[in-house]
This record gives sequence, C-alpha cells and structure tokens, in this order.
Amino acid sequence: MYVFAYAIFGFSYPKKIKQLLNFGFPALGTATEFPNIPYFLMTPNLLRQLWTLVETTQAQMLLRLDDASLVQWLLKQIKQERSLNPDEANVITDYLQSKLSLIRDLAHERQSA
Repeated sequence: MYVFAYAIFGFSYPKKIKQLLNFGFPALGTATEFPNIPYFLMTPNLLRQLWTLVETTQAQMLLRLDDASLVQWLLKQIKQERSLNPDEANVITDYLQSKLSLIRDLAHERQSA
C-alpha cells in the first residue's frame, strides 16, 4: 500500500481535492492531468527508512533540536541514503513536520525508560 503525499504550490484544485477526499486515489487522475501539482508516492520502504532513522537516533538528539532543525537534520540523513528530487524533499519535509509531536513523544518515552 502506498501513502499518497502531495503538495500544492500556488494553484488550487478544490474539486479534484474534494473528489480525492471523498472517493480516494482513483479520482486523482494522472500526473499529466495536474502538471502543477507535484506529487510522489511514499513507499513502505521510505516510511520504514524514516521511522527506523527516528528509532535509531539518540533520544537526546531528537529532543535537543528545535522543530525546523530536527526536520532538516532528518531530511539530510535520508538524503545521504537515497537521492531525492526537490518535490520529494518537500513532501518528506511536510510529512516529518506533521509527525514532530509523535517523534518527540517517542524520544521522551525512550529517554525515560
């Protein structure tokens, strides 16, 4: 299963977004239909790589950095293991930002154990 990740840069497609939310991925169409919406699929391997990185990083490091620095540090570590185009990096950045409280909660839990 793939997790769909997208970013919209300066353009709005409310009808298609509404269809996506109501009906799922088939309503999205193809990349050529929406040339101004860069997107890619976050594979299970990428998700596993991200969360393995979080789990193997020292808790103190995850807690010491501010939000922006933590996201950039994690992204840099991922970039060292695989090449990412700018759109992929933006989507991963957004994903990491949305999971910061979970990342910090896991780090707190590991630190207190």
